[in-house]
Amino acid sequence: MYNKEGLLDAVNILCNKKVHRLPVIDPCSGNFQMPDLPMPQFMKKSPKELGIGTWSNIHTVTKVTPLIEVLRKLLELRVSALPVVDENDRVIDIYSKFDVINLAAEKAYNNLDITVQDSLKHRTAWFEGVHNCKVTDSLSTYVDTLVRSEVHRLVAVDNDGRVQGVVSLSDILLFIVLRPEVTESVSSVQAMEVSSSMERSEDMEM
Repeated sequence: MYNKEGLLDAVNILCNKKVHRLPVIDPCSGNFQMPDLPMPQFMKKSPKELGIGTWSNIHTVTKVTPLIEVLRKLLELRVSALPVVDENDRVIDIYSKFDVINLAAEKAYNNLDITVQDSLKHRTAWFEGVHNCKVTDSLSTYVDTLVRSEVHRLVAVDNDGRVQGVVSLSDILLFIVLRPEVTESVSSVQAMEVSSSMERSEDMEM
């Protein structure tokens, strides 16, 4: 798309085409600079407060879960990844569909009775570990972490590192694009707060 097109158009394309990246082209110079954009107030709220992501019935696996069971869950739940937890429900890793692709690439998928731990030994060296955020972190923090880490999802944890939810890039985009009544509602409340504050200031000046 061209750099003169709207940000909403770009997000719509990402959601509808189910792609993760979209090239932005300047037809004249080939260069593009994104100016600083104002941050909506709802970005200061946590994803859980905004209803973004999955916060109940979180399915997890352990290091000793058989791979066949993990694959079954991925298919039945129609999810792209499952958090791997220890005996105290603390997140220690994440098993995604890309790990399955690694098995296929190495033709190591003949034995589906191996454990998650053994399966992850086939993971490529680029994996930097599971990325997570606190439940109380703001949506802005989640977005920043997604961008810096170049991942598609984050595990939300409590202060002890236990899994509380999962927030994906798709969840955030769908909230912004397909739930305008939510963001408009939040913006309306904030607008009323600002208006009330201004009225109080004017009354004090009078």
